[in-house]
Amino acid sequence: KGIHPSLEEIRINRAADTIIEFREDYEGVEVQRTLLVHKIKNRAVPIRAIPLLIKESGLEISTTSRVV
Repeated sequence: KGIHPSLEEIRINRAADTIIEFREDYEGVEVQRTLLVHKIKNRAVPIRAIPLLIKESGLEISTTSRVV
């Protein structure tokens, strides 16, 4: 987002088979990182943001859900 003009982003999104977004949000001194899947060709996408951690070994995706 924000790298290309809006019209160009729309063209890229239509041509892409998969669109994912990594997001960082700050809550006080904590960093909350999430993965958002916007599009996967011929597949249903998750309807929630997926929490993730960045570790030395790579990305660790949280597969547990919290009930509030």
